Amino acid sequence: MGFFNATTRTDTNMSEEKGINSLTLNTWHHPPPISAIQNGQKGTLEDEEKEKEEDFYSTLPTLDDVLHRRTRPPICLYNYYIILRDRLKMDHVLDFWLDVSQAHILHKKYLKYRNKVNQQQQQQTITDNSAMSAATATPTTAISTIAAETADPRPSLATTALTTMSGSYDSLYNSSMSQNRMDKLTPGATTKPHKKRVPPPTHTDLLNILDRIYLKYIAPSAEKEITQLPSQIKQAIKNKMENFANISRTAIEGDSDEVLITLDIFDEAQNYLYHQILLKLTYPLFIKYKVKMNLTLPQQIGRFVVGLMSLWIGFSMEFSLIFLNIQPWHKRLWGLLPISLGVFCMVSSVTGVDPLWVLLFNISETVPFHFNSILQYQVKKILVKRAWAIFSAILFIIFLFMLFFCSVAGKRL
Repeated sequence: MGFFNATTRTDTNMSEEKGINSLTLNTWHHPPPISAIQNGQKGTLEDEEKEKEEDFYSTLPTLDDVLHRRTRPPICLYNYYIILRDRLKMDHVLDFWLDVSQAHILHKKYLKYRNKVNQQQQQQTITDNSAMSAATATPTTAISTIAAETADPRPSLATTALTTMSGSYDSLYNSSMSQNRMDKLTPGATTKPHKKRVPPPTHTDLLNILDRIYLKYIAPSAEKEITQLPSQIKQAIKNKMENFANISRTAIEGDSDEVLITLDIFDEAQNYLYHQILLKLTYPLFIKYKVKMNLTLPQQIGRFVVGLMSLWIGFSMEFSLIFLNIQPWHKRLWGLLPISLGVFCMVSSVTGVDPLWVLLFNISETVPFHFNSILQYQVKKILVKRAWAIFSAILFIIFLFMLFFCSVAGKRL
């Protein structure tokens, strides 16, 4: 029995070894197909390119940095507004986001002022109570104090503050919101401090601001209607506005909780536009236009037209000199001047980069023939590298044209 078991074990071991050897031989003689290897290499290359692109964008300023003015030109809020207005036709989305953010800032000022007024009123009541207790202690002093108050009544601190601020902020908001937003966003623009201190907004002022935002951006057929918002969000905003329509406009001050609720009306729309439109759709295009290019769209179109005309003039001159057999041959070099200008204009138009503006003057165009200095380090590094590559390509193309037109033998027709 022991011998039989030993022989069976050895047989099974030998069969397993043969199976393993056959598998190794099969895998050796039948390697994986070349297409699978190529697909794997393509996949790894695509992954590497995606990682490089993600690393590239991670070094640049974020949209939040741009909106809160923590960046330098050309990646700044002013240029972002220009791109949305001139290229993408979505400046109303940014206007809405900024107006809602400004309303939140005014709400914070309102709450801060309300807390301050409440503290002052509490201090006033404490001093009045102490004065009344002192008056009960000394009747003659109390009688003289009461007589002085009846002769010349003194208004309370809250009444004085509310009377001063009524109606002043409403006119200021109208004038500031009607101004061109471009003046506020222009880099380097300095505003002189106001000599007259502006009082904080009231509850009525905040409600009026919310009404203006709704009528300007959300209402059907509005001045700057935001068509990118889903109908569900618009309907929710409309319902909330109808709920607040019964609030009395004659009230001077309201409860702070009510104001906080009214400001939450546009939060859902603001968040939707920030994540779905500004962050995913417009900001990558803005990075493309301002990081990899330094020309505006009208400049590119103009250069394309000038380039075509210059090439037509240059080719006409060169072929005329060739077929008229004008001697000496170096006169053909004059035809290379318009050809060089045409090549420069065409290449800069297609790529969106003027290498001379980048290398010599370090500028980027905002609107036609208005410029910003390139102050963002990452953008400057990328544009300089692209400018050298484009300038080298231009010189190489011009050299090919010169070689062709100067080597062709002249023949009079």
